[in-house]
Parts: sequence; structure tokens; C-alpha cells
Amino acid sequence: LGGRCIGWLESDIDEWIAACIEKTRDRKAGQDPIAAKRPRDYLDKANDYYSPKLAASVGAWEAVTSDAALMNGKTPKQAVQKWLCEHASEYGLTDKNGNLVNGAIKEIAKVVNWKPKGGATKTPNLKQVTQTSPPTKK
Repeated sequence: LGGRCIGWLESDIDEWIAACIEKTRDRKAGQDPIAAKRPRDYLDKANDYYSPKLAASVGAWEAVTSDAALMNGKTPKQAVQKWLCEHASEYGLTDKNGNLVNGAIKEIAKVVNWKPKGGATKTPNLKQVTQTSPPTKK
């Protein structure tokens, strides 16, 4: 009886260890389903250390780099500035009268800009943009 119990216990422990290793791999690969649903702490407005300008920077970078239409005929800095202007009220980039705080928008765009040396933008390829862009919501 003792040998069978130990064998059973060993197989359960092996399965448990394998499951733990798999969960660890998933988390390291960014596939933790719980973490995926939870906002990143630095983007959570309820966090004591929340920074609206940091959140605006991340939001602008994610939006512009994931939608080719936003870059159409623009430098990265121009695309980021346009996106920030359109979403300014979400990130506190407006004054008490609702006017854009242009200085903050320009500074954030400088930080987000991944081509700070500038240069001419490529001629937009409208066919490519329409194929890679998700449909716009109205």
C-alpha cells in the first residue's frame, strides 16, 4: 500500500510542478489572462502615482504605432501631436476653458517621437493604409 501511495503522490506533484511552470511561462510571455484584463498601474487613474502626461505619452505611442492611417503623410511627431490634440481632454491637456495646452502637447510629442532627427515623410501608400487599418467607428 505504501509504495502505491508514494507513486500516486509523485505523479500528482509532477503534474502540479508542470502546471506551475506553464503558468510562469505564460506570465513571462505576457499571456497572464488576469494581468491582461487589469490596467497597468502607471495608466490607472486611481493609482497614487498616476501621471496624466505619462499616460498620454503611452496612449499616443500605442495609437500611432498600431494604426497606419494615423501616420499617413506625417512624421511621428506630427502624428502624435494630432492624436494628443484629439484626446487632450482625456489626459488633462486642456486648460480650465477647454483650450489645448500646446506647450505640454509639444513636449509630450518630443518624448514620444521615435525619429527625433526628422526628415521627409514617405509618400503615403493609400492602398497599404486601407489594407492595414482597422475600420473606423462612427
